[in-house]
Amino acid sequence: MEKTELTAQQEMMEIPAEKMAEIKDHIVKSQSVLELVADSLEEKLQPEGSDITTELNALTTIYDQLEHAYQDAEDVEAFLKQTEAVDKKNA
Repeated sequence: MEKTELTAQQEMMEIPAEKMAEIKDHIVKSQSVLELVADSLEEKLQPEGSDITTELNALTTIYDQLEHAYQDAEDVEAFLKQTEAVDKKNA
C-alpha cells in the first residue's frame, strides 16, 4: 500500500474514534440524568406512599440499555484505536 492510502485510511479512522468518545460522553450524561430523576421521584413520592415501581423499573431498564451501549462504544473505540495504531506502525 502506498503511504497516501494509509494516510487516508488513518484519517477515516480518527473521525469515528472521536465520535465514539463523544457518544460515550452523551451516554454518561444520560445515565446521570436518569439517576437524578429516579432519586427525585423516590424522594418526592415516598411520603405519600405512592407506588412508582413501574416508573422506576422503566428508568432502570433505560439505564441498563445505556450501560450496554456504553460498553459497545468502548469496544468499538478500542478496535478503532487498535486499527489506528496498526496503520501508524505500517505507515
